[in-house]
Amino acid sequence: MELIFPYFVFFIFGTFVGSFINVLIYRIPRYESFIFPSSHCTRCGKILGFFDLIPVLSWIGNGGRCHYCAGRVSFIYPFVEILEGFIFMLAYHLYGGNPFFVAKCIVMLSFFVVISALDIKFQIIPDGMNLSLFLTGAAFSFAGTFLKVNESYVPFFDSYILDGLFASFAGGGFLWAIGFLGEKIFKRPAMGGGDVKLAIGLGFFVGYKILIAGLFLSFFLGAFFGILLMIITLNKKSTYIPFGPYIFFSVCVVYIMGEKNLGILWRHLEDLLH
Repeated sequence: MELIFPYFVFFIFGTFVGSFINVLIYRIPRYESFIFPSSHCTRCGKILGFFDLIPVLSWIGNGGRCHYCAGRVSFIYPFVEILEGFIFMLAYHLYGGNPFFVAKCIVMLSFFVVISALDIKFQIIPDGMNLSLFLTGAAFSFAGTFLKVNESYVPFFDSYILDGLFASFAGGGFLWAIGFLGEKIFKRPAMGGGDVKLAIGLGFFVGYKILIAGLFLSFFLGAFFGILLMIITLNKKSTYIPFGPYIFFSVCVVYIMGEKNLGILWRHLEDLLH
């Protein structure tokens, strides 16, 4: 029971953070403040009460409908809350002995949820989100350097700050070059500016080794699922394929793999390049 209790606490706290993430996903593309007004029904405008704000349980208790106007409430809301709960548990499971890395993992994966949802649903990665990602990653990089956190990852130039800068410019420049060449060859946009800025923002979070390995993995995943999607939607004139979630997911997977497995993957990439 003592071993399970921390996971339970992290999950519950994560669902409340997930509720706030739902607010961000809804309000950011509409250019609304995520502080004011208070949480309300998007149909009738009624301010939600205390029991209406309990993650997951309020949705179940109200039968997936608004308590006031009986309008349907999307399953996406409890799904995001549950997903964030599992993110908190995963971070604790991986880095439970180190609060710095628990916080870093939670923040990065939470950005992943918000940015992926916006890119998939609205086909945008707002500059504000990419800037926030960059600044938050830089803050973790600076804090990790000065706090001298115990990390097995060997940074570029033996400095996490320089490693983050190198990763940001190298990753962003790499995607920009692919987009530039792709546009010249195919005569149409091949890489969104938001994807380039996303790579720049992730650089400080994960370092150049993880970022580059993650970008390579994202191309494989993007190509596979992109071709699959085009086959499924063969009769449609155009199909938008958001690449941001592939980038973020791949980088997060490589980050969670850890230094040992990353070293194996990095050696394979070096063999391919040579």
